[in-house]
Amino acid sequence: MLTMGCVAPADQAAPGGPTGGASTGPSATPTANTPAARAAALVAGWRAGPGPGAWRGGFVPLEGLSVPPPNVAFTPATRAAFDAGRYTFTGALPSAAPVQRDKITFHQGGVQDVDVVPAAEAYRQLSTGGSPDCGTFDKAVLPESPAPCQPLTITGVRYGLVDLRTSRGTAAVPAWRFTVTELGGEVARVAVAPSAVTAVPEVPTGPPPAELMPVAQVVAIDGAQVTYLAEGTACDRDVRPFVAQEADVVVLGATATRGSGTCSRQLVTHRVTGTLTQALAERAVLDAHSGRLLTPGRRVG
Repeated sequence: MLTMGCVAPADQAAPGGPTGGASTGPSATPTANTPAARAAALVAGWRAGPGPGAWRGGFVPLEGLSVPPPNVAFTPATRAAFDAGRYTFTGALPSAAPVQRDKITFHQGGVQDVDVVPAAEAYRQLSTGGSPDCGTFDKAVLPESPAPCQPLTITGVRYGLVDLRTSRGTAAVPAWRFTVTELGGEVARVAVAPSAVTAVPEVPTGPPPAELMPVAQVVAIDGAQVTYLAEGTACDRDVRPFVAQEADVVVLGATATRGSGTCSRQLVTHRVTGTLTQALAERAVLDAHSGRLLTPGRRVG
């Protein structure tokens, strides 16, 4: 049974409800184009994906296959470059992986043998950005300067492992690890051959409800408390977390009363906290606005 509710921020009480309380009981039957209806559709789409066999016995990543260094301190410029896949590398790539087959080790138990790709293929998958279009910025809409359009510099590469969230829990996965100057560490690109990777399911892409804001990043998890960043404008009022959850998946969002009149349309990030009925654990997390998979600690992109 899908459990959902709009949750007031910690410093703001919901009308007729306690401060910071979560709605954990079942809601009324969702109607068309409401946050509740969209969450129900996202959960249904998610479950129509790879099926229990692949989910429990295959390799289904629950985050992106390009992994930044742990605790990396992004700047706006390096964040933009990482999200866009903009890299430069003038060195020589290894001609082949040390092995043609390797193992994924699931920390909760289990091993899967997989084919691996060479470094050149991993670099091609990593460096997808091409030349950015930096000439479309409109200061009348967003008065802040955009992040500079600059690539990240790769100075070396080695074969190794990276921890990745999967449908079977966290796993040590074969990866090519690229040393990136601007990030002060290695960006890992999963080296598992595409034939061994089961993609997460496609989700409905219809227009989201007008009051629903996209989630940019899950920034903190403390037991059943999940704090995340929702993107809106300075015109938005009464911003509230929206949480819908099942045993295998959680849908996060934020709702707001959209402002009008003379307020600034400047992009604003709202920090909100939602309460789950139990700890997140290994459940998948979806953005209610876009349907995209969210990785705690990493921005959508």
